[in-house]
Amino acid sequence: MTFDPEQLAEHDLRPLRELLLDAGYRTETLAGHLRLHPEMLLADTARNSLIHGDSLGSSPSAVLGRLFLLCALVPVPEVRKLSSSLIQALYGYNLVRADAAGRHVVGNVTITEVDGFYYVADRLFENTSGAVGVTISSDVCMPPHASSFELAKAISVVSPDSSVLDVGCGSGCLSLPLTASAGLVTGIDTSSRAVAFSRANASCNGVTARFEHVGWEKFDSPEQYDLILYNSPDERAAFEFVNDGLPRLLRHGGRAQVRLVCDIHAEDRDVQGAVRRMTNVGPQFDVRVLAPDDSLFSLGRDVLAHGGRPARTLLVERHSEWQAYVDSLRRRGVVEVASIILDITRGRPGPSGQ
Repeated sequence: MTFDPEQLAEHDLRPLRELLLDAGYRTETLAGHLRLHPEMLLADTARNSLIHGDSLGSSPSAVLGRLFLLCALVPVPEVRKLSSSLIQALYGYNLVRADAAGRHVVGNVTITEVDGFYYVADRLFENTSGAVGVTISSDVCMPPHASSFELAKAISVVSPDSSVLDVGCGSGCLSLPLTASAGLVTGIDTSSRAVAFSRANASCNGVTARFEHVGWEKFDSPEQYDLILYNSPDERAAFEFVNDGLPRLLRHGGRAQVRLVCDIHAEDRDVQGAVRRMTNVGPQFDVRVLAPDDSLFSLGRDVLAHGGRPARTLLVERHSEWQAYVDSLRRRGVVEVASIILDITRGRPGPSGQ
């Protein structure tokens, strides 16, 4: 990766947001042009880039969408349709570059607009001449995506004096919108790139939040939190945090919302059984299971039994990997895969302090 988010985070990026707004760069606008729901446009940008990469046109918002959302090459003459101030900002912040031939402009990052917030993050793919190539590396800050939206819809209302902890904060897309209502917002991540992007995005959106490069295991918090969010990478990480992290970090009377993709085994009977098998917290923790509708990360028993690939799924990156994925589930005795949110409240201590 040649782009350095730490350098970007050193700038006051509020002017960049204003320039993007002036250019009309809004997801709703782009989705409307393609006759898609905004969330569906963002849920699988690589697929939409392959299908719609040449369909957005050449308006300023379309040029930005092709550069930073669909990750496509844009001819230099079309980029010149952007305002001179915006072009200067994009090059000045190293957000774009010219290709080797000097005929096209290429984005160095993604820029995603969600509900008026702009999030700069790494690129997960490149669309070059209609062919999409995956560019994910081991240390990558993902842009807002389908799993982010599943958890965002479930986030509890926070009060002005509440404290929020965003575990694995990524680009900050879950925590930054909460700065308008919460008293203190903190994000932590084991990726230094993610922390730098989160800080840059806080600056871009003109909000205040604290971000630290640390995992929850070593996070030396001076306080406990009223709301904890965690969009976990897998079920092992999710339940390790629930079992070992929440007792230390969640305040009595507080709430945690942890999203994960959960493997359900035959002996579990259902998702509730799987959660009970893997959860090991005291009785003061009330664990409820929320299941988003029509998740692109779920796999029903009938589909898994017959092995067919759903028309829309984000469980694997490439079509060629599907059968190997299904075979691995069957070997482990998995009969269903469910995208769920653990909605956990911690009861207030009784007279004994327990």
